[in-house]
Amino acid sequence: GMLIGSMLYPLISKRFDTREQLYLTAGFCTFSTAAYVFLADNSFAVILEFCRGFASILAILSVYVLAAEL
Repeated sequence: GMLIGSMLYPLISKRFDTREQLYLTAGFCTFSTAAYVFLADNSFAVILEFCRGFASILAILSVYVLAAEL
């Protein structure tokens, strides 16, 4: 998920400003962590880990961009 997220980040950063990116990633990270409650089988675990990796790299890159802007 992190690899795909890092490749899609330029498209996301063009569409949303830094503040919106941080809100979006905070919500996505919260949702992907809360989804562990519904963990039922291996295929769902793979999808969940992909989503968590995607959300994590978006959060990391958004924080890096915020730090670079300051």
